[in-house]
Amino acid sequence: VLAGAGSGKTKTLVYRVARLIHDGVNPKQILLLTFTRKSSQEMLKRAAGILDNRCQQVAGGTFHSFCNMMLHKYAKQIQYSDGFTIMDRGDAENLMALIRKDGNYQTKDKRFPKRNTLLDIHSKAINLNQSIERVIVDHFPHFELYVDDIQDISKKYHLRKEMLSLMDYDDLLIKMVHLLTNHAEV
Repeated sequence: VLAGAGSGKTKTLVYRVARLIHDGVNPKQILLLTFTRKSSQEMLKRAAGILDNRCQQVAGGTFHSFCNMMLHKYAKQIQYSDGFTIMDRGDAENLMALIRKDGNYQTKDKRFPKRNTLLDIHSKAINLNQSIERVIVDHFPHFELYVDDIQDISKKYHLRKEMLSLMDYDDLLIKMVHLLTNHAEV
């Protein structure tokens, strides 16, 4: 459900879950995904208040936690080890900083983007399905001078994650789409 704030998205989902269970759907066959764990728990609690405690048996959580669980289960289909590790924002920024430092990019100019900005550019390119260059031109034009270096850092970031069997939050979503698109047996 996609709609603006205060339009009744949560109420719609809560009543839909309650209605499905009321109509005989096994609650263990329902998956409710949200952006925060708190909102998922709140929705299931509200559905239980409308119907009964069967609603608490619905599988609920965040998109990222669901993708994490599924990707660990089907890691071989995406050419990853099932023991991959998820990097939080801080870990991802630290990896960017390490790559930035190893390449001596920051010595070229004190205005070279910091690790958090490098990660923002990389992530925006993934989420918008655009090139690093396009993202810089459209959203970070003050860094256009460094397009080649930023592209290089982004490539090294991707390769280092694969080499170390790491995923960031963007990878969870992208690799889940890949899994569902290319492996119908899942």
